[in-house]
Amino acid sequence: NIGGDDEKKNDINLDRKSWTLGTVVLIYVPNYMTWFVGKIVNIPKRLQMRSDGLLYSWVEKPTDQVEVMYDPGNGQIDTVKVNRFDSKCIRSDDRFLRNRQRLTKGCQIEIFDESTQIWTNSYVKSIKSEKNNNDHFSVQHHRHHLNNSNYNRWSPKIRCSESLLTLTINSEFFLF
Repeated sequence: NIGGDDEKKNDINLDRKSWTLGTVVLIYVPNYMTWFVGKIVNIPKRLQMRSDGLLYSWVEKPTDQVEVMYDPGNGQIDTVKVNRFDSKCIRSDDRFLRNRQRLTKGCQIEIFDESTQIWTNSYVKSIKSEKNNNDHFSVQHHRHHLNNSNYNRWSPKIRCSESLLTLTINSEFFLF
């Protein structure tokens, strides 16, 4: 089914586009002929010229390259640079996919605030259904300029809350 393959490719690209610093991925290491769990530690940027009518300016845009740190189990930490869209070398960890797919109303998330350049806590306020697709939602945030902002489930400007990802069975936490 050709249409199904195209849809699957688009789904893969959506999760790959949403990877940010700190995202846990699986990296294939040919020397060991196996996949290792790794963490994205760098996403190089390149300068790109932008035109606003008569004015031109330079903006930094992320490249498709990612640098991944992993532990091959030999006591050394290694890093490798790969293209994020090369499915033979890198792929999403199942936990990353499950966490993104489970985002629903009330879920705690973090939003990247462009004005301060830091990740801040927020939560999903509501899900917006578009064409039988629940991938868009608005957020509630203590910073008023981010309130009611709309995000796609696969946006690189959101991530599952780091504090929730580290919980284990029988962990205790408090909601305010």
